[in-house]
Amino acid sequence: VMKAKTGHFEENCYIVCTRRYVSPSRVTACTRWGISHHRLHGEAASADMTAIAARRAELQQTLAGYSPDDIYNFDETGLFYKLGPSGTLATAPVAGHKKSKERITVALFCNASGTDLRKPIVIAHAKRPRCFGKTFQPALYTEYFSNAKAWMTSVIFQD
Repeated sequence: VMKAKTGHFEENCYIVCTRRYVSPSRVTACTRWGISHHRLHGEAASADMTAIAARRAELQQTLAGYSPDDIYNFDETGLFYKLGPSGTLATAPVAGHKKSKERITVALFCNASGTDLRKPIVIAHAKRPRCFGKTFQPALYTEYFSNAKAWMTSVIFQD
């Protein structure tokens, strides 16, 4: 029976079983079958690597005529600050919760030589977050903006 289960796991679950059956009283199911918590990572396997290499070479030729002081990189990311972990290990089923979608947007940019480092741009929902109290002065360390969805808009981008 255990050999049939091993074959089933190897064929259907893409798990290669290196260990064979040992008494359940000695080894837990996870270690017996090599099962552990894994996350699937986006679309990394679907990228066309040859196209990426060709475009990278083309971009390097285009940028060769510019000074590194004139080449800027701008990266924008969403920070879901109330989002919990995407998985857990447990001995019994755990009730799930609705995922929080509260976010702030953070944008960072500088030039390729690193001589022109700008303050990070932070976009949040609140014009004046309560957690910082009355002494909230974001201009000291960031460019702070607010709008209803905490998204980058053309007005903020042009500022």
